Amino acid sequence: MTTGAAIVIALRILVPLLIFKKNLTGGIIAMLLDGADVIIIDFLKQGGFSGHYHQIDKVLDTYYLGIEAWIAFGWKNQYERIPSLALFAFRMVGVVLFELTDRRIVLFLFPNMFENW
Repeated sequence: MTTGAAIVIALRILVPLLIFKKNLTGGIIAMLLDGADVIIIDFLKQGGFSGHYHQIDKVLDTYYLGIEAWIAFGWKNQYERIPSLALFAFRMVGVVLFELTDRRIVLFLFPNMFENW
């Protein structure tokens, strides 16, 4: 593993922990970090993911989305909680199918609407 990949992975593991303290702010920062991880790798010039980016990215996405789902699970309003958890489950089905088939069309068919909810 390269230094650049290790730094980005560490950030992608630590930053989502903010979600427990500041739900919305932590979620937004985690989402922005997810979108900027490749940019950070290029900026650091310490090496990249060497062809394993998609697998690592899906695991780290599932990690921070799982934290968000955990928070949503505690919501009192069922009209917010149930759709949120259903959208999370829908996306997880897509991620599992993607990992089993390695076909990117699966991610298109099972979009991440949970994150925007």
